[in-house]
Parts: sequence; structure tokens; C-alpha cells
Amino acid sequence: MNLKFVLLSLLLVLALTSYGEKKKDSLTIKSLRLSNTSLIDNFYSDEYLIKGIGKIQNDSLYSGVKDLLKGVQLKEKSENFDRIYDYQMLEFVVYMNLFVYSKCEKSVSDQLAIIIKSAFPSNLSAHTNQLNLDFSDVKDKDMMLRLHLYQSVINRNQKKTEKYLQKLVKRMPDSKALLLLQIQSLYDSGEFEKCEALLDKLLIKYPKYAYGYLIRGSIKLQQNNAMEASGNYYKALELYSSIPFAWNELGRIYLTQKKFTESKKAFRKAIKLNPAYKWAHINLGMCHSMTYKVDSAIYYYNNALELDPTDAECYSLKGGVYSLRFNNTEAIYNYTKAIQYNPKNEYYLKDRGNVYFKMDSFQLAIKDFEKAAKINDKYDYVFRRLGDCYRETEQLDKAIENYKKAVSLSPNNEDLMSELGEILYWNNQYKEAIKYLDKAIAINPKNAIYYASRGNAYVGMDSIDTAIKDFSSAIKISPGYAFAYSRIGDCHSMRENWKEAIIQYDLAISLSPEYEYSIRSKGRCHQELNENDKAIAEYNKALKLDAKNVYNWLARAHYYIQMEEFEAAKDDLLEAIKSDPENSSAYGNLGWAYYCLDQFEECVKWSKEAIAMDDDAYYAKFNHALALLRLGKTDEAYDLYRKYHDEAKKKKMEHDGAVQDLKDLIEKEILVKESTYIIQEILGKAI
Repeated sequence: MNLKFVLLSLLLVLALTSYGEKKKDSLTIKSLRLSNTSLIDNFYSDEYLIKGIGKIQNDSLYSGVKDLLKGVQLKEKSENFDRIYDYQMLEFVVYMNLFVYSKCEKSVSDQLAIIIKSAFPSNLSAHTNQLNLDFSDVKDKDMMLRLHLYQSVINRNQKKTEKYLQKLVKRMPDSKALLLLQIQSLYDSGEFEKCEALLDKLLIKYPKYAYGYLIRGSIKLQQNNAMEASGNYYKALELYSSIPFAWNELGRIYLTQKKFTESKKAFRKAIKLNPAYKWAHINLGMCHSMTYKVDSAIYYYNNALELDPTDAECYSLKGGVYSLRFNNTEAIYNYTKAIQYNPKNEYYLKDRGNVYFKMDSFQLAIKDFEKAAKINDKYDYVFRRLGDCYRETEQLDKAIENYKKAVSLSPNNEDLMSELGEILYWNNQYKEAIKYLDKAIAINPKNAIYYASRGNAYVGMDSIDTAIKDFSSAIKISPGYAFAYSRIGDCHSMRENWKEAIIQYDLAISLSPEYEYSIRSKGRCHQELNENDKAIAEYNKALKLDAKNVYNWLARAHYYIQMEEFEAAKDDLLEAIKSDPENSSAYGNLGWAYYCLDQFEECVKWSKEAIAMDDDAYYAKFNHALALLRLGKTDEAYDLYRKYHDEAKKKKMEHDGAVQDLKDLIEKEILVKESTYIIQEILGKAI
């Protein structure tokens, strides 16, 4: 709370203690039963107000506040319990009255009433008007200066406040009230050393003034000196035990120290003293959230929201709890409420976007992250999350654009550099990927993953020796890094160095016995070495580990196709499609298996399925054309060969396999004339 209100905020907090009642599942505040008398008309005529101010000036705090509550006629509000701002404004008026009221005469009461009325408009939170009253007719110099000071503070004019404050201090150097206002002003401007010097002066004169220690505790907290802050708060409580604010601040200190038991005790004491203390409920909710007591956290957040149903931050915190609980519906609801009450807060939008991301609702997540970025275009995290969304929706160019924006805002973030490098790698931009991975490694040369990622990029560039060096560096940093061994195996496989590749895959498997990729890759090496029994054993091992992994079925199916066991291949490919109905390769290879079984209609059917899923599946496209040729649909086959050849040429896609399949027909003396025509006249190849 701003120190402008701190000095007397706790006075009303004490009085509010008597107005709280606990129900079974919620907390409410009893409505104050007030007359319909105008606040302005009665502020200065009520006997309780006069007595209350007198008592406060003499440090009879509790009794004085009780009299003020009796004297001040608050407007009834609707049955929400949003009185916190009203109380703060009341405290402010009472506090400023310490400087003005004591010399207030009837001749200036009307002007003073206008000032007070400006502090209590019908909608308190909407007060923005600047006062510009003329006090030239006020003959009493002290009174005139006090009125100017009062007006300057209401107008939030720091410069004029300082001006009139200094003038009053010179005229009344021993005024306790002015000393307090000086302390407040220095605190607000962050001049804590000067503020503390004045506090020392105050506490020498008033050694039992509890609120002096309270203020000093707040200064120490601002200076990140938790130990001295705690000492001052405890000193304040020793002098005056019923200060909810002190207990709340002690709870916050314990919370930052992760002393959760002490923190909960302190917040509960604050709530016991003032059941209407919203922030104590919020902080206690945070404490329960940090200790994974989700139901208790929600309970206290609900209490706070009953006290203030428009508190955006509380809705946001509650949304966070539901998010941790994986209750995405409630999380979205609470973040939406937070955004409703504070639509310009980029963090609430970011948090809701994260929940949408978890729900795979990427378009909604993108909208929230874009709104957050519009509010704060320096917020690197939301650009990173936009990149994540576009990556998940396979819009790699947009993903890269947003990752680059995030990197430009956070140039020393190694994780961002690495993530950008990886997405560039997946987009086949290997040189640029290496550039960013170089930067990540320069920032943190001890991260094995960065070397492995850069090694992948070098593989993409066919720089196999350099790639092996990077994978080896990753292993040196992290000797148990199975992925790096497996990638070295891949490098040797690319060079058809099958035996060395098997050694590396074995090392990977020894570190991670369920590493299916390495097991499948080892099987392929044995297959290339014509060690068929060993190959099938590895493929079977992978399927035993995970029969729902489509790639395990595909690997064994490829083995069966190579061994010309087409029925077995067909069965495995049907299982692959069951495992992953969206895998185009399974459909395309199933089409080829049916072709090899002379079931050309089935080949056409499954090849079309593959093409519908992946327009770049040219092996399936040429299989489709080949099957039509075998079915005797020659003209249709010619048309498709022309179409697919033109497409592949534009996209620079290789289609040597299509030529070889036609040559195989010629060798078997099947459709020799037609195959020759297609090869020479359509595909433009020599026989």
C-alpha cells in the first residue's frame, strides 16, 4: 500500500476488525448501518469526529478511530463488499485533516468542503479532476499554506506538495503531523536514507510510536533487508499488538524465505485482527498455492474476491492454481475475469494464452499472445510463445520471425538462441541455425544439448566430420547422453559404415535400453550387412517395447518389402495405420505392398490416401500412375506421369525410383512399349 495511506490505513483496519464474520465457506463484511445524511454536510459538525481527531493526535488510536467511524457517514453501496478504496480515501481525508482542521474557521469551511468532496466523488475510483481553488482571502497564513498543501496532495502534484510542505515545516518545525508528511513524501520518492533520518528524529521524540517502527520496517523491506524489516515490524507489534498490516508484511517476508509455516501463522493473525483485510487473504492463498494446498489456496482467493469482486490480480492467481491442477476450464474463466477487470495487463493475457496452448487451442493462444505483445512490445516471452504456437501449427516461417524478435529483445538468452537454431534446422536453414547455436554455445559452452543441436545442423549440410566432433563434444560434457551416441551412429550410417554405426547404436542402447530409434537403426545396419536374423531380432525388440509406435511397424515392414515378403509387409503396414491413421508413409508403402502382390486396384486406393495426406509424396504419386498402367488404363497413366513429372521438376523432387520401376517392367517384358515411351518421352530419361 502506498505510504500516503499507510500511516493511517492501519487505524481503520483496527476498527474494521469488529465488522467481519466467518461463515462456513466464505467471508463477508457486515454492512455499516448509516443514516442518509450527507457526508459533506456532517463531516465537521459531528461531535464524534472532533473527539476522534483529538484522540488520534494523542495516540489513542483505537478509541479515536471508533469515534471517527461513528462520525463519518458513508454512502451505502450495493451488496458487493468493495469498501477498501472508500476506507483508503477516508483515511487520507482524516490524515490531511490533522494539518487543516485544527485552525479551520467557518469562513473557510465551504472551500474545505469542496476539497473533501473532491476526495469523495460518487464514484471514488473515478476521481481525476484537478482542483484549482483560490485561497487568497484566507488571512491566516498557516491556514492558507495548509489548504494549499491539502489541495496539492489531492491533485498528486509532488512539486507543489514539497513547496508548501517546506514552508509549513519552517513555520512549525515541531509539528508531528508535518514530520509524518515529510516522511511520507521522502518514502514515495524513494529517498529512504533521508526518510529514515527523519524517522529516527520522530522516534527519539516519540519512542513508543508504533507506526514509526512500522514505516521503518517498510523502508527496510524496500531495501531488501528482511532481517531489519522483521525487527521493526515486531517492535511495532510489541508496542501495539493489533496491527494487521505488520503481520501481513511479516508473512510476506516469511513467504519469500519459504518459511511457509511461519508465513501462514502471520497471515492468519492479520486476518484474525481484520477479517476484511483482502491482501492477507490473497497472500495466504499464495502461501497455500506454493505448498500445493490447492483447495485451501482457492478458498482464500475466494474470500478475497468476496471482499473485492473486481480484483484482477486475485482472479489471475486463482487461474494459476486451476492451471496447476490441470482444470483448464476454470483457469480460462479466472484469467478471463482478470482480463475483464484489467484488459491492459499483458501478463494475464500471457497466462491465458499458455492455458490455450496446453489445450492445443493454438489460434486462441496466438490471439492472446499477440494482444500481450501489442501492449508490451518489449516482452520477449510472448514472442517466444508465439513462435511455439506457429511451430506447433507448422508455420515455420512465422515461428522463426517471432523467435528472432524474442532473441533481439533478449540477446543473452541461451535457451532462446538454441530454440531458434533448432527451428531453423527443421526449416532446412542449416547455416543460419549454426549461427544461433554458435551464440548459444558461446554463452554456455557446457551445455551438451547445444552441441548436439549444432551437430544436427552440420549433418543437414553433409559436414559429417564436423557433426561427429559436435556429438563427441556433447558426450564429453554429458557421458550418459545416449542421443549423441545414436547420432554418431547415424553419421556412420550415412557413410555406409554399418559396423561402426552398430557400435555407436549399441553404446546408445546400453545407456538407454528402451531407445527404440537406436534399436531400429541397428536393425537397419544388420539388414544392410545381410545379417537378416539379427535385423529382424532388432525390429521385433522395438515392437515388443512399443507396439503402438508407428515407426516400429514401418521399420519391420520395410524389412519385409526388401525381403520380398509382401504379405507380411502388408500386415505390418495395416498395423502401422492403426497406430497412426495420419501417417502418409504407412498408406504409401501399403500401396506399394499391394502393387508387389499384383493387387493394382488396392495400390491405387492406398496411394491416393497417401497423396491426399501429403502432396509431396511423389513415390505414392508415381506408384498410382504405375498401378493404372498395369490396369491397362494407359492414357490415364500417361496423363498422371506427365502431371507428376512436371510437379516434381518444379519442386526439384527426385523421382529416379519411378524410372527404375518402369525399367523393371521392361526387364520382365511387361508393357515394354508403354514403359519405354514413358521413360523417354515423358520423363526424359535414357533407357
